[in-house]
Amino acid sequence: MLDDEQGQFDEITKAMCHDISAAIRGEANYLAALGLLEYSEILGGWVRGTMGKPKQGKENFDEFYKVLSTVNTAYGGLKEELKNKLRHLDEKWRTVYSAVRSGLSHYYFMQAKSTIVNNPDDSEGEMIYDPPCGLYFRGEFLIMNTNQYFHDFRLAIAKLSSEG
Repeated sequence: MLDDEQGQFDEITKAMCHDISAAIRGEANYLAALGLLEYSEILGGWVRGTMGKPKQGKENFDEFYKVLSTVNTAYGGLKEELKNKLRHLDEKWRTVYSAVRSGLSHYYFMQAKSTIVNNPDDSEGEMIYDPPCGLYFRGEFLIMNTNQYFHDFRLAIAKLSSEG
């Protein structure tokens, strides 16, 4: 990134992290989750150079999710689990973007039996959770741990920032 672009990136991600931290601290579980997922899509658009362009949402989200999966490989397994555990849904809904991000954005619920967990005492996402991934299945139940996802989100930002 050019110095000016790096400065913009730093400003944007600092504001994003501030907002997520406030949502977690305020016990706004769904707001924190929705913010993390939307910000993931936005940052993927930043990486691809398609931020704000129409019909790029899935590709943008997937781009950031790829980075997220490099800082925490546990995210990679969710793709296959969604395909297997959501067989009752049309195939297009069995992706992380559709089942998790779009489900929460457009229907207020992920497209599976699910819940969002949040520890307001860890508003910076610094603790380690079990399992150590922000999106995972426990049996047939899809769980989003906003603290762990936030932790990994910040690691992905650091990775993108260092790659410039």
